[in-house]
Amino acid sequence: MNRRVMAQNIDRFVAPFRERDNGSWESEYWGKWFTSAAFGYLYQPSAEHKAKIDQAVRALLQTQSPDGQITPGDPRG
Repeated sequence: MNRRVMAQNIDRFVAPFRERDNGSWESEYWGKWFTSAAFGYLYQPSAEHKAKIDQAVRALLQTQSPDGQITPGDPRG
């Protein structure tokens, strides 16, 4: 948990959403990481794990377009 899931750089997973890189296959990593982190937190809850999960959610939400979309593509189509 600490050396694999929580050791990941969240910015790397958020980058395709921030940069609107719809050609990036890496955009799927945020969800896979989050699922692993959430299940890991259930297994081994700690303040550090919760803070990392919260950081990841905030970072992804900051990529939201004015009309509410969270996407690695251009929200205008």
